[in-house]
Amino acid sequence: MKRFFHFSIVATVVAITSVGPLAAGDILFIRENISVAIVPPDTIKVDGEYFFSTAQSMPLSAPLYYPFPIDSAANYPCFIRVTDGRSAKTMPFTRQEQGISFTINCKAADTAEVIVLYKQRVKNQSGRYILTTTGAWGRPLVNSRYTMSIPQTLTLAYMSYECDTVVKTGNNLVYRFFKKQFMPDRDLSFTWTGPAVPLQPAALPRK
Repeated sequence: MKRFFHFSIVATVVAITSVGPLAAGDILFIRENISVAIVPPDTIKVDGEYFFSTAQSMPLSAPLYYPFPIDSAANYPCFIRVTDGRSAKTMPFTRQEQGISFTINCKAADTAEVIVLYKQRVKNQSGRYILTTTGAWGRPLVNSRYTMSIPQTLTLAYMSYECDTVVKTGNNLVYRFFKKQFMPDRDLSFTWTGPAVPLQPAALPRK
């Protein structure tokens, strides 16, 4: 199975506005809203909203590393965009061999929001969004939402978390689950299958 990202803070390079090392807990990862959409025939679209907070009385900055699952069955994303959720301005990022890095900026005693959108082509009908790295932050996510959208022409064969709701939206089936005080013990993995293909007349056995 391919893996979808779950970013991590790079402790060795984190800095407070270039003044010194960032103390543990100065910036907290508190919430995420993740939407995964299967786009036939071979693309997965991931749209993630990530929320960070600080109680410090001064603005803080921290670089984050955001890895992608690059392997023989999953290409480097063909589209990537990072956006400041507050200002809607596009944020610069640096491409790396297995991911990207960018800097988040938290105002004093405030919450920052970063939106990451990417599209990735895959060769097999399976994927994974890595959740267990939340443990590296040392505290659960306060409140998060997860959505899986799949065309009704396909079938979601497996998902590692039980859904709270399933609704039809246009031509898609949308699976949703919600978590509070969430410290994941497994990743979000999923597989899907395509529709049955009718046998073409030319392929029918001759009598």
